[in-house]
Amino acid sequence: MKGDFSELRFDPARHFSRVLQQQGRVQLDSDWNEQASIVLHHLHALARDLFGPHGGPAASGFRIEPVAGVDGGIEDLRIGAGRYYVDGILCENEADVSYRNQPDYGAAGDGPGPEGPPFLVFLDVWERFVSPVEDDSIREVALGGPDTSARARVVWQVRTYPLERGDDGMEPPWTAIVDRLQGARAGRLRARGAYEGLDSHLYRVEIHHGGGDGEPGTFKWSRDNASTAYPIERFDADVVTLATHGEGLIQGAVVEVECEAFILGDTLRRPDPPPLLEVAALDRGAQVVTLRGDQDAFAELRESASLLRVWDGTGPIQGRWTSLEAGIEVQFTQERYRSGDYWLLAARPEVGLRWPADAGGEPRAVSPAGIRHHYAPLAIVPAGDGGTAVIDCRRLLPGH
Repeated sequence: MKGDFSELRFDPARHFSRVLQQQGRVQLDSDWNEQASIVLHHLHALARDLFGPHGGPAASGFRIEPVAGVDGGIEDLRIGAGRYYVDGILCENEADVSYRNQPDYGAAGDGPGPEGPPFLVFLDVWERFVSPVEDDSIREVALGGPDTSARARVVWQVRTYPLERGDDGMEPPWTAIVDRLQGARAGRLRARGAYEGLDSHLYRVEIHHGGGDGEPGTFKWSRDNASTAYPIERFDADVVTLATHGEGLIQGAVVEVECEAFILGDTLRRPDPPPLLEVAALDRGAQVVTLRGDQDAFAELRESASLLRVWDGTGPIQGRWTSLEAGIEVQFTQERYRSGDYWLLAARPEVGLRWPADAGGEPRAVSPAGIRHHYAPLAIVPAGDGGTAVIDCRRLLPGH
């Protein structure tokens, strides 16, 4: 959630049932957002209790049907319209849709179809932050330009996982498949510091490249939760033309070109993230930004570039304490992480850095705040019979 928040502090372990506003008090975004999180937590828990880890009320919801090609093999998959719940999260498919033309498929219409059987078909569900910069319909035009609130949106993607030929059931076990899909999530972060800054900030520390296999990982950080971003109108070579004025940009700033093809890419087949770049030159009047860096590494993603996001710094993932700014330090507990993992650090003048401590008062090693992916098996397409047979793995509510 890369929004301009004062803090995101909902904790289900505190068992708060609602937020109660008091008369004559200051209104904070964190209170309103916590109320929404309390209600959402209740609804997700209720749905999990009713459906289990995944399930649905209708026989057609997310039903998988192979579409045979001219050679008798599988050309595509048909995903049935309806509703399905994954870890209590409601997934809605308004109409039958093909595998290649899913609404949130990273390469909609042009991506590869499913591989040859046998394979598992599963549902990947996660929540995406949507700002007025990304969806202008959120903005109230009567205000003359300023934005107000943002949105969180459920993203679902039907994907495939290859199985060994001859498997009659779900092999390898579903838990092992989930472990592979989740990737390296054991890495944690510690943070400390008296915080010497003069303003309140919500720092975001995010993994850029997870590293591994002898390659060092990198992270990036922002003092405003990476909420400063500008829509891209055109991207030619190393020059970006923005759709709005880049008031917050300065020469030498660290920026990231966000690409839909990467954000919505396949969990198993996602390429390395586009490299972080530097603002080499800036023409605010023409809304043109010249970038410095290795553009060749993401040339194939240039057509899907959507935003230019600003970061305040970057560095290598290492085991020792690393300084950010204003007395804040972070420490990574291992070398391998997953791109996109992030932590939020609330810093307040004269109060310091809000970070949990262990019984001895030392900074606690904390798991990433997100992005949290949720998975559910939908079907197995076994080998033989041209791959047209399907083993339904959905859990359907009795009587529906």
